[in-house]
Amino acid sequence: MRYLDLLRLATGIVVLVVMSVTSCAETAQTESNPLSESDNRVPGEYILVLEQGDADEIVRRLYSDYTVQSIKDLGRRRFLIKLEHDPGPDIVTKKATESNDIKWAQPNYKYRYQ
Repeated sequence: MRYLDLLRLATGIVVLVVMSVTSCAETAQTESNPLSESDNRVPGEYILVLEQGDADEIVRRLYSDYTVQSIKDLGRRRFLIKLEHDPGPDIVTKKATESNDIKWAQPNYKYRYQ
């Protein structure tokens, strides 16, 4: 009888430890990436790196379907563009890779202090 009680107690402790470790791992994973990918960028804003040429003409030509609101020169051929109708990162990146005028494109990601 005493052996069964000890076995139950040991099983209970093992279950509690496993549950605690699992819970801590899930919490750490959630805290390391608190924003989903769609929440981790500024909607309608993208950073482009141009090869050469007139940025205003190139950007307005490539992204005319999405109404370019502004183009801000960040220096070193990098530009922050704002689109009124955001097509999403996949389409903006695809259009950039199809153009010889754009070297690189990415969403304008939000940064958080930790």
